[in-house]
Amino acid sequence: MPIVDHLLRYAQRIRDLRRAHAAVQEPALAPAFQELLDSTLADMPVGARLTVVPEFINPGVGRPDIALVRAGAPARAFVELKAPDKPANPARWRVPHDRRQADRLRELQCWGTSNFIDIFLFERADELAMARIVPEQAIDPACDDARAARLIRGHDPAPLLALVERLASGAGQEPVARDAEHLAQLLAHSSRLVRGIIQDRLAELRAANVTADPLLDVHAEFQTVLYAHPEAGGYPAQDFDKLFSSAFAQTLAFGLLLVREGSGRPVDATAYQHMPAEHPLMRTALRVLT
Repeated sequence: MPIVDHLLRYAQRIRDLRRAHAAVQEPALAPAFQELLDSTLADMPVGARLTVVPEFINPGVGRPDIALVRAGAPARAFVELKAPDKPANPARWRVPHDRRQADRLRELQCWGTSNFIDIFLFERADELAMARIVPEQAIDPACDDARAARLIRGHDPAPLLALVERLASGAGQEPVARDAEHLAQLLAHSSRLVRGIIQDRLAELRAANVTADPLLDVHAEFQTVLYAHPEAGGYPAQDFDKLFSSAFAQTLAFGLLLVREGSGRPVDATAYQHMPAEHPLMRTALRVLT
């Protein structure tokens, strides 16, 4: 099916939703974006065996709204969605939560952001491409359907198609360390990503007055066993959640490396079962994330 037909259906759905509820946000609009990705990828060879998976918003968990998953492999390409009244470019995000989220996303190998009008593609912190999905007026609820259709038919979809193809290619690229230095860089990216996720999750648990949670159990164990007197080791004592998040991320990265090097097995959700017995805190840290 021609891309213009996919875009016409996409814009029509967005307009209908915004007409029904003027303040509609990205969770309600996300299925239309997912359908557009699905339809576009179905027309591309690179889209074979690729599934577009919605990642429902879970504050603190750090999951982008859309994940592109290659059959038999973990998700390696993501898209974060923002409401149409927000900029698609994360460099222009001003809300503290959005800025923290952008910092986490910059640790990913392949990711994009969209406000349903524009879409940006990144590798880590580097911007690779930008495309306009449809003219902004085409998803304006005040725009009549006939005018919106004319705008879309006059719009060049080539940059969008090229960006989606690159996004799909990124979904199949497994990060492989070229040497020890590159491995350290990959581990650093992963550790910083985990650190941000853990900090947000702890803040969420505190705000909800949750007292029983596996993460809090590990937090208490780190505090009493490893960092009973953090200032004696030169660590700041005023914000243990921040210190714990960094220590947790580093412990997890080192633990996964031990599993990989010690067992030769792929590192997956059962990796904690292969953790050496002399590292109980690492086994506990891994188990929290399964």
